Amino acid sequence: SNTAKGYASVASGGYQNFASNYYSVVVGGMRNVASGYLSAVSGGERNTADGWASAVGGGYLNSALGDNSAIMGGYDNIAAGDFSFVAGGVHNSAMGTNSFAAGSYAKALHEYSGVVNFNLAGGSSYCESMGDYTFNFCGAADSVLNNGNVLPINMVDMTNLWRRDADDNVLYYATIVG
Repeated sequence: SNTAKGYASVASGGYQNFASNYYSVVVGGMRNVASGYLSAVSGGERNTADGWASAVGGGYLNSALGDNSAIMGGYDNIAAGDFSFVAGGVHNSAMGTNSFAAGSYAKALHEYSGVVNFNLAGGSSYCESMGDYTFNFCGAADSVLNNGNVLPINMVDMTNLWRRDADDNVLYYATIVG
C-alpha cells in the first residue's frame, strides 16, 4: 500500500510509495519517496525527491536532494546541488549549484559546471568537472565530432589545463578526453 502523510500530498499507483511533505506527490512505481516540499516522483523504484521542489522522473535508485533539483531517470544518479540536473544514465552526480551531468559516470562537482561522459569505463576513470563555470566532455577515441566529421587529435586538448592567450588572459574551454 501507499502512504500520503503531508498536507495535500498524493501517493497513487504502485506499491509502498510514500509522500510525506506538503504538496508532495508519488504517482507510481515501487518504494519511492517524495519527502521535499513540492517534490515529485513519477515512477520507477527506490527513487527519492527530498529537496524543495525536487523531482525524479523514474528509473532506479535516483536521489534529487538539492532544492529545485531534478533527475529524468536512469540508475543510481544524484542531483545534490540546488538547481542541479541529471539527464539520465548511470552513476552520474550533479553536486554543485546549477550543475549538469549526463551519460555514465559523470561528476559535476563544482558550481555552474557541466559534465557529459560517453565513455562507460567508470571506476577510477569518472569524468569530472574541472572547476566552477566549466564544461567537460569525455568520450572514447574518435568520439569528438563536428558536423559529422571526427576532429583531429590536435584540435583536442588532452592536458585538462587552462591556458593563457598572448595578453595573459585565461582562456576557458571545454576539455575533451578521448
